[in-house]
Amino acid sequence: MKKVPEVIFVVDGIFEKQALKEANSLKLSSYAIFNTN
Repeated sequence: MKKVPEVIFVVDGIFEKQALKEANSLKLSSYAIFNTN
């Protein structure tokens, strides 16, 4: 990538835990879809 994205979308927050941590450290907006079942 040439630049850091402004937002990330995550489908499985448990599986993509590292991506969410990195987004948080870069102060990016992140949206995740979780299933409560």
